Amino acid sequence: MDEDAQLAEALRLSLITTNEDEQLQAALLFSVQQPTNSQPIKNNQSENLQQALAIERSKNELLSQQLEALQKETIPTEVEIKHAQLEAENRVLREQLFQTKISAKQKNLERLMNSFKEKLTEDDYEELVNFLEAHEEFIKTGNEYAKKQIEKIKKRLLKNEEIGEEDLTRLSQIQTELINLKKELEEKIETAIESEKTKHQCGKIEANETPLEAAKREVFEETNLIIENLEIVGEQAFDKKNRCMGYLVKANKYSGEIKIKEVEKIAEIKFKQIDYEFAINRLFYAIIFEVD
Repeated sequence: MDEDAQLAEALRLSLITTNEDEQLQAALLFSVQQPTNSQPIKNNQSENLQQALAIERSKNELLSQQLEALQKETIPTEVEIKHAQLEAENRVLREQLFQTKISAKQKNLERLMNSFKEKLTEDDYEELVNFLEAHEEFIKTGNEYAKKQIEKIKKRLLKNEEIGEEDLTRLSQIQTELINLKKELEEKIETAIESEKTKHQCGKIEANETPLEAAKREVFEETNLIIENLEIVGEQAFDKKNRCMGYLVKANKYSGEIKIKEVEKIAEIKFKQIDYEFAINRLFYAIIFEVD
């Protein structure tokens, strides 16, 4: 093997080996085979070799880091997936109970107001409505003027024999509970949007598309389910200028076989359960799968 071939082989060995002792031996071999009649040439070649070794070490370190990262990525087991699904179902059932409470309070308030509507004059009933409106404003804002209005209207109402102190107290209690529940729901929605942790079926409402059309399209794209009998059951404006709107959409019927189209959502898809979520876009919507 001539001198040039020996030098090339020494350099090749120094680059491909990952063992530091072998690298050192190859480097020594390379330096021994260099011409001895020129010290500057020897120094330059040595520096080049050190740079080449440093580059290879960096590459090896990067590959080691990538391998370590891949080893840390684990595929969820069936038990883990089932556990995640059960946790999600429990969360959904809690939401179902929450929605049921709101619905019950709303119906109770409407029932009581209807009973008064049947036995009060139109003027007195209007006074009762004004009483609840003033009470609602006071609960939401703590406005002192609203508080004074409540007392004034209350005195006028109590002159009617059909209305008692306990009736007004009961109406106020139900309305307060309903307002607080709705406030809690709004906070849940706002938290979901601000945290940017959307789950389940959600996405942007496209141009020339209604919230209901978007809900139907997104559910099909993500789960293969076709939802029907859609209706908007709630909406909430967001940001200071109210430029963003969140829609709560209920689907009473759905058909088709659930197919997971997005692997990362495997633990989030609900099977015949109630659920809703809001997407972070210019417009928002949500979907409920209602229990049969």
